[in-house]
Order: sequence, then structure tokens, then C-alpha cells
Amino acid sequence: MLKYNIEVFVMENEKTYRAIEELIKKHDTIVIYHHIHADFDAYGSQLGLKHLIQDNYEGKTVYAFGSKDQYHTDFIESMDDFDVDVVRNSLVFLLDTPTANRVDGEGWNLGHKLVRIDHHPVVEAMASVDASDSSASSTCQLVLEMAITLGWKISPTAARYLYAGITDDTVRLTIDKVDSRLMFDLGILLKTPFSLHEVNRMMYDQNVSEFLQEGNLKNKVSFSGDFAYLLLRREDLEELSISFEKAKEAVSLLGKIKGIQKYATIIQKEDMHYSASLRSHGPVINDIAATYGGGGHPLASGIGDLTEEQVKELIYEMTERR
Repeated sequence: MLKYNIEVFVMENEKTYRAIEELIKKHDTIVIYHHIHADFDAYGSQLGLKHLIQDNYEGKTVYAFGSKDQYHTDFIESMDDFDVDVVRNSLVFLLDTPTANRVDGEGWNLGHKLVRIDHHPVVEAMASVDASDSSASSTCQLVLEMAITLGWKISPTAARYLYAGITDDTVRLTIDKVDSRLMFDLGILLKTPFSLHEVNRMMYDQNVSEFLQEGNLKNKVSFSGDFAYLLLRREDLEELSISFEKAKEAVSLLGKIKGIQKYATIIQKEDMHYSASLRSHGPVINDIAATYGGGGHPLASGIGDLTEEQVKELIYEMTERR
């Protein structure tokens, strides 16, 4: 494991990170939560932070709590089981989670002290110490910057998780949030010996059925002006032999179509309502998501619950947005 000199790089968030470090030192037990329907940034920041704390502070008991995605079992380690009563005397971290209704699991609000680290715009006060920064590419980037600022050792395991979240939330380093700041961070992360090739293959390789399934999904895409969307009802999921979670991930397929400025997956849940993932190459769309109780970034947002009639309204609004 390596330790870094950061004299050449003074973080704007250093005061906040120092406050978080003091809380870590004062608590023997730490519980880390991620958001519902967790992605690689949620898992990566959660598990990366868990290993960072364990590697840099002796005697700390650190729990990573929440559900585990069934598709990344070879890469993501198991979540921890613990009694919710443990939270009462613990330091609690909420990662990649802008609102209370997005926290995966119970008991988070029982913590002795709460810390939030998130790259979404702040819409709800939730924590004693808030290290939210919407200028960052990902929550993993913020956890990495905290490690750099505090001079923490970064193990290969922690580095793999943090890189996974960064590369996934930046669509493999292709969006505008990929800037000199992020490249500086990645330059330090890559001083830790781990294989980018191995991590990328674990994250993105497909088996034959998944490869063929991708073609079937593309055949279900609809177009309305410069808006492309994948609307899948329960019968479509059964026909395609695809889960709700996997179908939501297909939103990335739509971002590669020339002439398309906005795109979305709209997937029917078991309760027959719909969940939507909205994306944009330019027009701001998080205010549209907020109209339906959702939210997120200006160009990447989500909505958790839509009726059939609201789906029609959403398609119209996304089509008309300029």
C-alpha cells in the first residue's frame, strides 16, 4: 500500500475532510450506507471507504450495509449483516445519496453522528457533516480526494472500487466532468498497483446471452424528435428474459445515437408503476424529474414512481425540452 505527499494539491474541501477524520477517530463503529438500486459509484464509494478506514485506523469496526446487485457478484464483495441497534452509537456515512427516500436500508438516521459524501446537488439536509460537491464526477472521486487530502494509504482493493465508480459514472471517462482535477486524482490512484484492464473486463464484459439481449433491447427503442426512449412493460421484460435492474442499465445504449439529445429508460416495476432514468447531452432535465418526485444531476436524473398517464406526460416533456 502507498502513501502520498499532497503538498502540491490543496483540496478546497480540506476543512470538511479534517472534520470527518476527527469523527472517524472518535467512533469505534462505523456504518456505511449506499442508495437504492445501487450502481458502481454507490458500491465503489461505500466499499472503497470501508477499506480505506480499515487500512488507516486500527481497531475500527466498519460495516457496509444495503442490498447487493446480483450481476456483479465476482467484483463486489458481500454486504455486512448487523443489528440496527448497533447504529445508535456509530458514525454513519451516507454515500451517493441526495435524499432520505433514496437510502438503502433502515436505521441510518439513528446514528450518533451522520456524514454525507455525495456528488449530487444538495436538495435535502441530512447530515451533521456534509461533503457534497456537485462539481465532482462521482462520489468515488470525492472519497478518493478525501484519501489524498488526509494522506491515507490506498490499497489495491480500495483503488479498484474507487476506479470502478469513477469510470462508470463518467461513462468510461467520456463526459464533461472528466477534467484536469479528475485526471490529477486518477494519476494518484494509478500509483497503486491494480489492473485497469481486469477491472474494466469485470465490469463490462458480457456473456453470449447478454450480448444478444442488447440487440433485442435496441429493437424496442422509440424515437420522438431528438428524444430516444426505451419503454418496457412487465410483459416485455418477460419476453426479453431481462430483470428490472438490468433493463435500467440499458440507458447507456441510447447515448450513442447521432442526433439524439435526450434519452431515457422507462421500466415497469412489479407494482405496475414505472421507474425512469433520464439522460441528456445538453438540455437540463433534472427539473423535469423533480416534477415527478425524482431528481439528480442537470444531465442525469431519475424518477422512482410513475403512473401510466405520467409516463405519457414525461415522454411529451422530454420531447419538447430544448
